[in-house]
Amino acid sequence: MDDMVGRDAVRIMVASEKNRVAEHFGHCSVFNIFEVESGRVIHCGFVPNPGHRPDFLPDYLCKLGANVIIAGSMGSRAMDALARNGVEVLTGATGSARAAVERYAEGASAPPARREERRDERGGGDVIS
Repeated sequence: MDDMVGRDAVRIMVASEKNRVAEHFGHCSVFNIFEVESGRVIHCGFVPNPGHRPDFLPDYLCKLGANVIIAGSMGSRAMDALARNGVEVLTGATGSARAAVERYAEGASAPPARREERRDERGGGDVIS
C-alpha cells in the first residue's frame, strides 16, 4: 500500500468490525486503513487484527505507518504507546469507519470521536475537542 501514498497523505487506521468502528481497539477483527490527502480519502484497505496481546498492537500499527488511530475505546497503555510514537488517537467513534475518517479529514473530531491526551503514567488525561 505504501507505493500508493503521496508524501502528504495521512494513514488513518480504524479499529473495526467489518466496516463499522469497533467498540474496543484491541478486540476488533480488522483495522480498516484509509489514506487521506488534501481532506479526501485516496485509498483504502484493511489488515486483520493479529491478536490482542499486551503492548503488541501499538508497535504493529506503527510499523504499518499509522498516523492516526480511531476506535470506540482504548486502554491507557495502548494510548500511551501510540502517543510515544507520535500517533494521534481518537476514541469515542461509532458507526461507519469511513464516515469517521471523513469527519476527521474534514477537521471535525468530536463528536463522535474525542482526541485523547494522556498527561501522566496512571492513565489520567484530558479530553480535547
